Amino acid sequence: MKTLLKVAQKVKANLFIVDGDYFYGQSLKSTLIEKLNDELSIKVFLNAESCLHQIMYSDEKPDIVILDHFENKKLNDQNNDHTVDYMQNMKPDVAIIILSDNDSFDRAIKALAYGANDFVIKDQFAHQHIYNAVKKCLHPAKV
Repeated sequence: MKTLLKVAQKVKANLFIVDGDYFYGQSLKSTLIEKLNDELSIKVFLNAESCLHQIMYSDEKPDIVILDHFENKKLNDQNNDHTVDYMQNMKPDVAIIILSDNDSFDRAIKALAYGANDFVIKDQFAHQHIYNAVKKCLHPAKV
């Protein structure tokens, strides 16, 4: 009698980076690949519209989105919906990390109020803070 062995294939989480600064987005991607290559599949978008298009019209949905705060813009004046609202409506369990080059407490509160999971300031420690935030999303019980 033959024995069938099932090998559990590790599924990578999809991470989308949305940042209008191409080089910053690519450097962040490189850092995360270096540290979490086995756990992540990463795509970089230059604006929220292209990311939302990917979410709407592709089978590939994000598990985590790193979103520059400038891209969390109002997309629907009637309902006061922002990018974060649209992403969460399309994929309710998505984890969203907001990036900001401004360390304003008000922006952090607004981003979290819009449904973001975390808020990171773009400073010299941002890549490490993003790594920690992503790790927390991937392994919430271990952090």
